[in-house]
Amino acid sequence: LSGRRQGNYAKGLMAYDAWKKAITDESQFPVEPILPLLAERLMCQGDATDCISDGRSNVAKFFRKLAEQNPEQPLFREIAGKFHAVAQNSYEMYRTLGGWQRGENQMRQLSVRENRLKIAELIDKCKAADSEALQLLQKLEETL
Repeated sequence: LSGRRQGNYAKGLMAYDAWKKAITDESQFPVEPILPLLAERLMCQGDATDCISDGRSNVAKFFRKLAEQNPEQPLFREIAGKFHAVAQNSYEMYRTLGGWQRGENQMRQLSVRENRLKIAELIDKCKAADSEALQLLQKLEETL
């Protein structure tokens, strides 16, 4: 989760900033885009959303299970809640574009500036929740 660069790639929390920059870069979304360009943009958006929705929902389940097994450790439930929030925000990104599919409708919805701005807000919410989860994980590590 910690932000870092690896070559040309942003990792961890820094990836959210790169993602937001890409999704709000108007030069990447011309007024009358061709479908192959939109397909490429949607593939990138979809991959990022898939990664956080799947990863964060599973880690939330994991920490909820730990919380049930270890009720004396409140950090497990708090961490689960932060990761759950990230997953929920990622699901809202799918809804913003009209669902999980990668079809023409989703491509066209991604080209709408207001939709991308809403996704940018959701990216910020995901980053904030992941950042809080990281702080809680570091706090948990201190107790071990």
